[in-house]
Amino acid sequence: MLARQNGSRQWTVLGFAVMGLTLATTVLAFYLPIILNNLTASKVAIGFAGSIEGFAALAIPLLVGPASDRTWTRFGRRLPYMLAATPLIFIGLLAISILNSYWLIIAAVGIFFTGYYVYYTAYQALYPDTLPKNEYGRAWAYQSLFQGLAVGLALLGGGALLNISLGAPFLISAFFFVLIALAS
Repeated sequence: MLARQNGSRQWTVLGFAVMGLTLATTVLAFYLPIILNNLTASKVAIGFAGSIEGFAALAIPLLVGPASDRTWTRFGRRLPYMLAATPLIFIGLLAISILNSYWLIIAAVGIFFTGYYVYYTAYQALYPDTLPKNEYGRAWAYQSLFQGLAVGLALLGGGALLNISLGAPFLISAFFFVLIALAS
């Protein structure tokens, strides 16, 4: 997937790898409250759904980071974690797109953010694993470019997809994420 390559090609591959993840999390952050607003009138309940990310962010990187540092497979140290997280992200987004129950959607958000932080923690570690130190700055610039593009796509495309159905942005971002993850 992300073997050592030279210069801008490697920066592009690393940047592209985060594009689907950024699009997915942007869709979730912006459009989940719209779905939940149809299921509950409680602003606290809607806010709780967003707070799930914070709990995942506090716990999962502390577990995955050291574990991936000690993992050695023929696929590398980080790829097994990214591959394991991909179905969680996909299932979380897919479930949000079709479920019609507040608590089931909360569970799907938990699944999504578990996958998100497993994937993202392993992904971030690819930079020191695959790049010389003197290329970090330029590689991070490429990552920022792809993240900005993904945010724009999520906001513009997600807004347009809401005209089709409330679940459409989540469904499309689930498939987009898997496509990007497999391509990179």
